[in-house]
Order: sequence, then C-alpha cells, then structure tokens
Amino acid sequence: MSFFNAALLSVSAQAILGVLAYLRYRLLAGQFGVTHESDVLLLSLSIPILLALTVSGNIDATYLRHYYLDRDNRKHLAFCLASAVILLILTLCLALLSPLLAGIFRLPDSGPLTRLLCISSATFFFFCMSMVTKSIFLANEQFYLFNIGTLFHSILFYGLLFCVATVDGVIYVFVFAYLLQFLFVFVCLYYRNMRKTGLFVDRKLFLDCCGIWKSNLWVICAMIILAGGFFLPRMFVARVDPGAISALNYAEKLIQLPNTVITASLYSILLPYLYKSRRSSKALQGNLIALTLIITIPACIAMYLLDTRIVSAAYTGRHFDASAADMVAKAFDGYIPSFLTLMMLMFYLKLLLSRDKYREVFIGAILSFGSLALMGYYLTAYYGVAGGGLAYSLSCIVPVFYWATVLNRRGIVLEQSDVSEQQPRDL
Repeated sequence: MSFFNAALLSVSAQAILGVLAYLRYRLLAGQFGVTHESDVLLLSLSIPILLALTVSGNIDATYLRHYYLDRDNRKHLAFCLASAVILLILTLCLALLSPLLAGIFRLPDSGPLTRLLCISSATFFFFCMSMVTKSIFLANEQFYLFNIGTLFHSILFYGLLFCVATVDGVIYVFVFAYLLQFLFVFVCLYYRNMRKTGLFVDRKLFLDCCGIWKSNLWVICAMIILAGGFFLPRMFVARVDPGAISALNYAEKLIQLPNTVITASLYSILLPYLYKSRRSSKALQGNLIALTLIITIPACIAMYLLDTRIVSAAYTGRHFDASAADMVAKAFDGYIPSFLTLMMLMFYLKLLLSRDKYREVFIGAILSFGSLALMGYYLTAYYGVAGGGLAYSLSCIVPVFYWATVLNRRGIVLEQSDVSEQQPRDL
C-alpha cells in the first residue's frame, strides 16, 4: 500500500469514527440532557477509556522502536501475551479503585458512579488490548485492519444505543461493543500473522516483551499527568451546577470531531516515517506549524461567532432544552482555542517520542498539569463552565513552548540541508 493510499484510508476511517462518536453523544444528549444522571453516565463512559489511553495510547511508539518491520511473529505473540497479563492486573486494580475515582468529583451521590465504573472498567482491558494489536499492525505496516475493527465497534455501539433507554443499559452496550472490537482485531491479527507460531512462547521472550512496558513507564506516568486535562476541569466545574460535567463533555466532543480527523489520521501514518528517518528538519517543523495556524485560526474565529447556532444544531432532543444548549455553548467557547493548541501538542509529543525523549515528555506533562490546576481553579471561579474549557485549552500550549525550545536548542530538529533527500518508499 502506498503512502498516499494509507493516508487516505486512515483519514477516511478517522472521519467516519469522529462522526459516529459525535452521533453517539447527540443521541445521549437528547435522551439524558444535561443533568446529574448524564454526569454519572458520561463519567462512567469516559474514565476507563481515558485511563486506557494514558496506559496504551503511546505503546505503539515504544513498540515500533523495538520491532518495526520485524517479521518474527513469535515476538508479536509474546508481546500480546505479556500485555494481556499486565493489563488484566491493571483492570482489576481499576475496578477496586472505583470508589476513589468516583469520590474525586464530589457528586451529590457517588454511589451510582462507583457501581457503573466497576462495570465499565472491563472496557479498559479490551481497549488497551486493541491498542496492542494496533502496534503490531503498524509494525508490519498493515494500516487498514485496525481501522476496520474500530469502525465495526463504533457502528455496533451506535446501533445498539437505540435499543436501550437506561443508564445501566448504555454501560452494558458500551462494554459489549468494546469486547467485540477486541475479538475482531485479535482474530484478524492471529490469522494474518501468528497462525503458524502457535500459542506458546519461551520465558525469555515473554520477559523481554514485559520490558517494553517497563521502558514505557515514564511515558505512562507523563500521560497520567496529562490526563489531568480531563479530570481537573470536571472537578472544578462540578461545584458550578449539576450537568456542568455533561456540558464539558458535549462541548469537547464537538471540538474533537475536526481534531480527530486531522491529528489522529495524520500521526497514525506519520509515526512509522519518523522511525524510518529518525531525523526531522526545521523546515518540516515550520511547515506543519504554519499549516496548523492556517487551518485553525479562521476556524476558531468562525466557531466563536457561531457558537450558539453550532450547539443548537449539533444537539437536539426531548431532554436537551434551551438552558442545556446555553450551558454547552459556554463550555464550547472555552474549548475553541484547544482546536489549535491540541494539534500543536500532538505534533511535538509524537516528535519527542520518536526521538526517545521521555524525560522531556514527563517534564512537559508536569508543566501542563500545573498550569491547568492553577488556571482551572481561578477561571472556573470567574467564568464557570466556560472557564473549565478555557483552562484546558491554554494548558495545552505550555508544554508545546517547552518542547519546541528543547528540540531546537539541543539540535534534535536538524536543518533541511542535513537531512537525507530519500523519498518514502511504498509500504
């Protein structure tokens, strides 16, 4: 598959996934509105997936560093088995810590959230294992299989939502859809790459693959700190009004729709090429930044001017009234700058990971968390739900400045004249 075809496939898949994710939230907004019940539901859906992303969202970068284009399927199988053991232990820990996670949001009644988190914690395991299979697909430059599995999950989840009318029903459908996605991608992986290797690996290879997760520990710690971008604004706005957490979720999903198409699709294809060259140029850095500004600044201005109309058109339903739309519109205004800042953050994060600069990633995460805690506390006090979104948007740019300074000061990003003119080969 050529680079262009792989990029086109990834962009198309991410666009469809983004639309389906938005449609799910549109359906939930119309069915549950902006209430305490919707706060509990959306937190139960979001927390396991967010934690799964912190643990496994960048495992592909670490795995590619070890086994990119390595055709020894025993190593891939060992990585799957080692990952399953580690992730199963973490899933059990997550279920046991559900009361603690529910308590940090200080909801009027945290009992329902605790119960639903125990159920939805199973999705942590299924999602992380799906990301493990994605790493192996990328290592073998098989871009399309994981996208097909993710599309299958999204379509199934959206379709089954029409069959349930309670919060508990939505959670069970959520877990079931992720289970089927994991089974689909793992079966595809096994029959395509591992069928002739059997299901057993030697102990040394198993321990080596456990070491991949150990080498990724600093990145996981950094991602956990960056996950404060989800927790802190919701902790601060929970004191504003019941339903404020839901308003942040609905507004964030509207911003994520274009961001998902552009960033996720671009970097899923760009990452293997960063490992091919192991070098990048200032010209590449400058061009991507300029392209980001050209795309995002006019879009941010338009979204701010049309915020109420966008929210009213995006979310409708029996329980989504004018007051709910007004709250979501305020949160949406706060999230608008993140359309720019989050794209910049993802670019520098992937660039640093491709150069094994884990310490810099960790320091940037601490800077982001600290700035978010400080700005979130004061901005939510003055601007309410809009302050939560604005604090998150501004905190994304803090590590970007630090990472850009580190890359250019240490010469990690090289001049264009120093970079090989080799063109990417066909995949």
